[in-house]
Amino acid sequence: MPQVARQSAAKGMLLTQNEGDTELLSRLIVECAKSHQFSLHAFVVLQDEYRLLGSGALATSLPLTMQAVSRRYVAPYNKRSGRSGALFASRFRSTVIEPETWLLKAMAVIEHAPVAKGLVADAAHYPWSSYRHHVGLATDMALTDHREYWRLGNTPFERQRIYLARSAALVSIDAETQLLAAIDTGWALGSAEYIARVSPSASRRLAPSKRGRRVG
Repeated sequence: MPQVARQSAAKGMLLTQNEGDTELLSRLIVECAKSHQFSLHAFVVLQDEYRLLGSGALATSLPLTMQAVSRRYVAPYNKRSGRSGALFASRFRSTVIEPETWLLKAMAVIEHAPVAKGLVADAAHYPWSSYRHHVGLATDMALTDHREYWRLGNTPFERQRIYLARSAALVSIDAETQLLAAIDTGWALGSAEYIARVSPSASRRLAPSKRGRRVG
């Protein structure tokens, strides 16, 4: 099942100070995801956080990926910066999404984050995300295109053209708010039927408990 996650910097910290840091963190995300059997569908690295979307072969694929990124990035970063201590917030946040209704929206929200944060006017101008791959401006063999992306067209060119035309429209304040709220709470994002179907195989509760009628 697809999972979307975000790892923020510790309070008052930035994850990257320059392009070299951002490039390194992007590379480590890709490498660690591959090492822990987490098929990476989309990602973005920002100064204060990184976000990713993927599907794990194992229940431990996502947490092991996030832990490995932290372990491999923080020590060299601290050494270069002449600092010590935590760089990332204490824990990452994540949730499960229904692919049929949320996969492409989640991809678009993640990949257009640099635009939403005012870093660039066009997502294509930001090199540290999966957007350029999905619109045909670059090829990243480390990414695994989800079936919902494949359904956009019969050829790579057609899929890239359609995603380019549609992705910005998939991003809205409501979509971003819903996605980030779901990540932060851990509650799954999708229909009640989907959540009921995948809950038995999940390692934690995917939806809040229903409140029972108060007696007396």
